[in-house]
Amino acid sequence: MPLAASGKHAQVAIKEWPVPWANTHPRDPHVQSPDRVWFISESGNYLATFNLQTQRFSKVDLADEPAPRALVVAAGAKGMVWYTSSAHEYIGRYDPMSRTIARFPIPNDAASDPTALAFEAGERNIWFTARESNVVGRLRLVNGIVDLAGLTTKGAQPDGVAMAPNAGNPWFALSGTNKLATIDVRTFALTEHTLPRAAARVHRLAFTSDGRLWYADTAEGYLGAFTPGANAATAREWALPGGKGSQPYALAVDSQDRLWTVTKPNKLVCFDPKTERFEATPIPSGGGGVTDLSFDRSSGMLWFATDANTIGYASLN
Repeated sequence: MPLAASGKHAQVAIKEWPVPWANTHPRDPHVQSPDRVWFISESGNYLATFNLQTQRFSKVDLADEPAPRALVVAAGAKGMVWYTSSAHEYIGRYDPMSRTIARFPIPNDAASDPTALAFEAGERNIWFTARESNVVGRLRLVNGIVDLAGLTTKGAQPDGVAMAPNAGNPWFALSGTNKLATIDVRTFALTEHTLPRAAARVHRLAFTSDGRLWYADTAEGYLGAFTPGANAATAREWALPGGKGSQPYALAVDSQDRLWTVTKPNKLVCFDPKTERFEATPIPSGGGGVTDLSFDRSSGMLWFATDANTIGYASLN
């Protein structure tokens, strides 16, 4: 049975379903079709789907125990599912039609823990981070070759990835410092950018249609934005409800260019750049940790998975 949000102050309609595999901390939901919402479990070592129409779950056990941390799903109902293997130094590809797995090794121990993934425009390449290895990289899908770039800042801990809508360059959240980084897809040149506050720590990034890059500062509870090409020190920031204790992590943009994150204690928070106002809705299960949000434009649903062992969506208006 789904868990539903209630209360007159709810800003959105939220529904959640308990994942049937206990204490596996589901992560990173992505909609492929109405009957197939993919997600992963690092501790449970599986890929899984949720069918919204039947409200049933299905699991693909990963026998080599790769400890997957993130996934992306190719376009189309038959699209491949890509995931990171933080335990075995590869990026995996699962074919839902043949139910087979292909592995693309990272050819250097310098990038032993692939963490987050993002498709380049047109799904030509996949960009990824290796957080503890302090490396970012590109998997060329045409030939399986992996290119790596080390961060200039020691202990930068690259985490989330977002693709710029116009230039198409990847941007990386450097969660161990107050910096972001980007790579020019043509030259492979890497540039780091310093954010205004030394204490800022960012895990997730998202672009709005005007080209601004948004970030959630987990350490001090800010939502910020700057325009690539400008000085990052000029970034604008807004304090989140709850301040430093809000600890935002996940971040997503909807079709109206509103920003969404999850703050403690367990609220889904919306920020509208037009009005510069926040609105918050409690997550019915309590949520626990929510590390990723995924907006599905076709349905207008914002999907999430929680440390309370649930998967769910917010229906946005």
